[in-house]
Amino acid sequence: MTQSGSEVARGEVLDLTYVNVSYGVNPILVDLSLNLEMGEVVRLRGANGSGKTTLYRAIAGLNRFDSGSVRIMGSRIQQSRRELLPHVGLVSHDSYLYATLTVRENLELISKNLSADPSRMEGALDYFGIGKVLQESKVDQLSSGQSKRVQLAALLIKNPPLWLLDEPHSSLDLSGRGLLDRLISQAATSGTTIVFTSHEGDSFDIAFTRQLLLSRGSITEDSKLNNPEDGVADR
Repeated sequence: MTQSGSEVARGEVLDLTYVNVSYGVNPILVDLSLNLEMGEVVRLRGANGSGKTTLYRAIAGLNRFDSGSVRIMGSRIQQSRRELLPHVGLVSHDSYLYATLTVRENLELISKNLSADPSRMEGALDYFGIGKVLQESKVDQLSSGQSKRVQLAALLIKNPPLWLLDEPHSSLDLSGRGLLDRLISQAATSGTTIVFTSHEGDSFDIAFTRQLLLSRGSITEDSKLNNPEDGVADR
């Protein structure tokens, strides 16, 4: 489902410079800076409540940055969700799917909005093993594992240059985790940038290029990753 060929040349995908996000009077992200390049696989660590989900939602256009500079694919945005949406795919605990529509209706709507070739949707359904019975089920009838597979199928249909994966293994069985890990590796080789968070004991069968720590509202390089070539998460 990802592009084929040799590894894509590096290029800037996202640049955040001294961005801030607050809820009311409470600062969540404080003068945070982050630069992501094409083809990177980045693990983001941080304690519960450190702001990881807030950061993801802001990058995806679901929360607003209060201040700071935001550039995506080389262009500065003006706090508009519409500017971010084509470039970012978010998979999180919230599915952002229409609960009363069927799986197929949701994915057809996504495909239509993207003017995507129908084969992309069929390929995504096939890759994640979403059969006809499940396709005709309404989203609010799905198990958490089924919902996660549908979210990932939607991401694959959209296939934006930046993927934000918040606990992507959560609720997936071993088969689903293996499919996801292979997809991440293939996508990164094709130039997609992936940022993910995971539980301490979660094992990803993928190599990541950097590990970052979000603490007190800001990001630093995480010294727990000694060598990018050894960077298989929590193994």
